[in-house]
Amino acid sequence: TYINLTRFTNDIEAIRQFLGYDKIAVLGHSWGGLLAMNYAIKYPNNVSRLILVDTMPADLNGIMAAASEIEKRTAPFKDEIEALSN
Repeated sequence: TYINLTRFTNDIEAIRQFLGYDKIAVLGHSWGGLLAMNYAIKYPNNVSRLILVDTMPADLNGIMAAASEIEKRTAPFKDEIEALSN
């Protein structure tokens, strides 16, 4: 079996069911934010609150926009950044 977003999403639902909760508050940080969003989309009736903290973008367009913004903001410091990575 493979580890993927669908499996993690279904695991959250299985835990909710096992614990016997009608609704759960879901908090996601970074990659977990993407997972939390995916869970809330797939199981909206099982979520009481969705809390996203410094999450990654929800789709490829958002990821590309974030990468572009990072590149733009770090460009003036390219030499300093390269020196730190050596």
